Amino acid sequence: MHVQYAPHPPQYSLELTLEQLARRDSRFGHLSALWARGILGDVVQDSADLQGAHLSLRQGHGLWIGTPGRLDEHGGPDPGDPEPAHPGRRPFEGWTELALDYALALDLAGGWTPAEPDWAAQVAEWGQGVVYTFALSPGRTQPTLTRRLNLSNFFDRAEFDVLVASAFSGVAVVRCHQLSASGTPVVWRVSLASTLEPRSKQPTPAGDRTLG
Repeated sequence: MHVQYAPHPPQYSLELTLEQLARRDSRFGHLSALWARGILGDVVQDSADLQGAHLSLRQGHGLWIGTPGRLDEHGGPDPGDPEPAHPGRRPFEGWTELALDYALALDLAGGWTPAEPDWAAQVAEWGQGVVYTFALSPGRTQPTLTRRLNLSNFFDRAEFDVLVASAFSGVAVVRCHQLSASGTPVVWRVSLASTLEPRSKQPTPAGDRTLG
C-alpha cells in the first residue's frame, strides 16, 4: 500500500509505510478488518482530523483520502477532494455510540475510558481532537449522536466552549477523541444521564468487551 502524509497546512509530504502510519494511528494495524467492514475511508478521514494531516492511501485502483476539516459543518470544500464537504453536513448524525465505535474501528483499538473529573478543562487544551455529543430522543432507549465538533475548527471549538458554559444542557453523553503520542486512540466518555441508559445497552469501556 502507498501512503502519503502531509501535515496541515501542507508544506511538505512524506511517504510512509503502512507500519509507520500504524505507529501514528494504531487502527491501521487492523487493515484487514477495516477492509472487511468497508470503513477504511471513514477511518482515514477520522485519522486525518485527529492527526491534523492530509492522508492519501492507494492500493491498486483504490484511493482513500483524508482531508482535515472535510466533515466539519462549517468547513469549506477542498478543490482537490473527490468528496468535498458542504454546509450543513452532519456525519454520523443519529448513530449510537456502538455504531460510531464500529464505523471508526474504536472497538479494535481499546474502547473508551471514563473521563477524569477535570476533563473539560483538559480537552480545551487539546490541539487536535473531536468531540461527539449524544442526546436521548423520544422513543429511543439509547442516546444518539447529535453533534461532531472538530477542535481544530474555530467555530466548533467556540461551540464546545458554549456547551461547557451551559453544563452540556440537553446532552446525555459526551465523547472526546484524540490520538496519543504512541498512536493509540484516546476516547474519554462522560455520561450526563446514566440513570436513563439501560445498563445492558451501555457501550463497553476499555478492558471489558462484554456487552451484556
